[in-house]
Amino acid sequence: MDRSAPARQVRRPARRALAALIGAFVATTGIAAGPASADGATLTASAAPAVANGGFEEPAPGAEIPGWTVRYASDTGGFAVVDDALAGAQALRMEDPSDVDQIGLLSDPVAVQPGASYEVGAWARVETGVPSVVVYFYDDAGQRLADHSLRVREETGAWGWQGVRAESPDGAASVRVLLYSSTADLTRVTWDDVTVVRTALEVPNAGFEDPPIDGAVARWTPQYATGPDTFTVVPSPARSGAQALRMTDPSATDQVGLLSGAAPVTAGETYDVGVWALVERGIPSWVLYFYD
Repeated sequence: MDRSAPARQVRRPARRALAALIGAFVATTGIAAGPASADGATLTASAAPAVANGGFEEPAPGAEIPGWTVRYASDTGGFAVVDDALAGAQALRMEDPSDVDQIGLLSDPVAVQPGASYEVGAWARVETGVPSVVVYFYDDAGQRLADHSLRVREETGAWGWQGVRAESPDGAASVRVLLYSSTADLTRVTWDDVTVVRTALEVPNAGFEDPPIDGAVARWTPQYATGPDTFTVVPSPARSGAQALRMTDPSATDQVGLLSGAAPVTAGETYDVGVWALVERGIPSWVLYFYD
């Protein structure tokens, strides 16, 4: 790949304003909202095309990892399936101790629709270096049409979502994901849950399917007097997918809230925004904020 080209994260045009959905609900002061469950908003992504072995859970005999192909190899670095996972039982460890070699692992193709918007990425825990997520779009003959990349500049040692948002070009039939370390980087990183999601207005983790991070709802921010058990991701009841969000507010004097990440919108357009809710008791609310 061309390592001289600047890495970039694809973003929507700057003319778009940003909206954030607070919730799934906000219980106002003086109302005991009680238990309620929420599931994906109408702003959210549609069905997620499956990345073969995107969670690295399949048995990996020898040096081969099912669903993945070594794109760049070195004598000193490489890839291994480990049990230090974010979700499930296994994850992928990538180590590149050389500043002259590059290594990369490429996913099998995932079918996409031309002209559609996608979020493509993985959860990463970076110990050292600046690894990258690279996204390639191909036509039905296997010719590469476009690529996008994101360099992960966070040596936090903690799990974080690293994703690229891009529109598939005309004629696109598939996308592949490259987990990569360049010639200039000394890298040690663990990857998990590589996904390709077709998006609408890209509310991050709107269906609450992402694994919790240290007990917190991934890519949502607590607001007001939120306690450790106020918002929890639960397997049931869920209207769609495998998980939903449970909100419990036993107080008649405190308010609680959970704020989503931002979703791009276009000024002057009309949007139908909502969330599926199963209310056991109380009067929960959701609030929509628009930002410049």
